[in-house]
Amino acid sequence: MLSQNLSSIFTLHFLQFKKRYVMIIKYVFDIVKTQKINGGHKLMAVPARHTSSAKKNRRRTHYKLTAPTVKFDEATGDYSRSHRVSLKGYYKGRQVRDAK
Repeated sequence: MLSQNLSSIFTLHFLQFKKRYVMIIKYVFDIVKTQKINGGHKLMAVPARHTSSAKKNRRRTHYKLTAPTVKFDEATGDYSRSHRVSLKGYYKGRQVRDAK
């Protein structure tokens, strides 16, 4: 008896507000469809808060230049970058090519 009353009340309620339910169902299906197509994003992402300059600078602390490694070559008496042939053609104390 209780289940019949509930079903009849639900039916009446559904018929009264059928338009609203149809709109809600269409909206839900539209969301599901866009989630399948767009990977869950319907609109463009917007940050919730402004990123402060301090926070931005802390994030960028690792974006820095490193000084090139320089060594003194005893064979030529010049400074050169590590693991590279010097301008005079020396590498690890041996001449490997003619000077420029």
